[in-house]
Amino acid sequence: MRRALYDVLMPAGAVGLLIVFLIAFDGRVREGVMTRVGRGQSSAAVADIGARLTDASSVVFSLIRYETTMHSTLVIFVLAATVLTVLMLRV
Repeated sequence: MRRALYDVLMPAGAVGLLIVFLIAFDGRVREGVMTRVGRGQSSAAVADIGARLTDASSVVFSLIRYETTMHSTLVIFVLAATVLTVLMLRV
């Protein structure tokens, strides 16, 4: 149980640290975060964020579907490499 918790918290902490460093050192990222996390967000803004996430996910899934059909040999190779890596690491 302790190792599983450690395996979850370590990557999450690394991503959080990366985001903090980006916010601290890059003004564009700081401005983008402040506009999205700014004070007084209304429910309309939250609904807008949900719509944007839905649109973005549909674009990503359509791109994955297109690339999979265009490069099927490469997709099979990457899938096999991922399975072998997972088996080697015994995750």
